[in-house]
This record gives sequence, structure tokens and C-alpha cells, in this order.
Amino acid sequence: MLEEKKIFRSFTLLELLIVISIIAILAAVIIPNFIGFDVEAKLVATKTNLNTTKAQLRELGDSKYPPLKEQPLVMNKAKLRIKREIIKESDPLEVRVEVFYEGQTDKPIITLVTLIEDMTWK
Repeated sequence: MLEEKKIFRSFTLLELLIVISIIAILAAVIIPNFIGFDVEAKLVATKTNLNTTKAQLRELGDSKYPPLKEQPLVMNKAKLRIKREIIKESDPLEVRVEVFYEGQTDKPIITLVTLIEDMTWK
């Protein structure tokens, strides 16, 4: 009878180290770009509500920044637009800020919901 020889090919330690090194280098280059962009989008969304009272936000109403007739914001080579929506009937005042890629207004990159309540200290 003929015996079947089973040949198992395994990786050497050196090959595994090379593959792990390549993956680590790629991760070190690619991941910070995604994380940095997400953090910058959150900062842009957050800045739209700073130093504004409930009454001022209700008066300002919904807005888009920059206006469509102007060039979009450029951040990490991405063109962005910001939409702020005021939910006037809410108490505390609900403000939704969405960041979109230029031309893609159906799916935001990030949505930030803030509840605004004016506080006074005595």
C-alpha cells in the first residue's frame, strides 16, 4: 500500500515577526488619521454651541455652516459642512449638530446632541 504523506507547512518565527511588524507599522500610520479626524469633527460640532444662551439659540434657529454659497470647511483633506438644528419646544433646549461630508447630506459623519440650560449663580 502506498502511504500518503501529509506535509504541513508552518510559518517560522522570523516570518511571523516580519508580518507582525508590517501590520504594526501600517496601524501606526493609518489609525491616528481616523482618530484625529473623529476628534476634530467632534470639536467642530461642539464649538457651534459655546457661549450661547438658550434665548440666543432659539433666536438664531437652525443653520448651516458654511453657507452653501461659500466653500466648505477643509479638515484633514475632507470637505465638511455643519448643520445645527434647534428643537424649540424642548426644555432644556435640545440642539443637534451634525457634520457632513460635502455633497452627502443624508448621512452625517457625527451627530452631537446638546441640552442647553442657562444657569445663574448667586
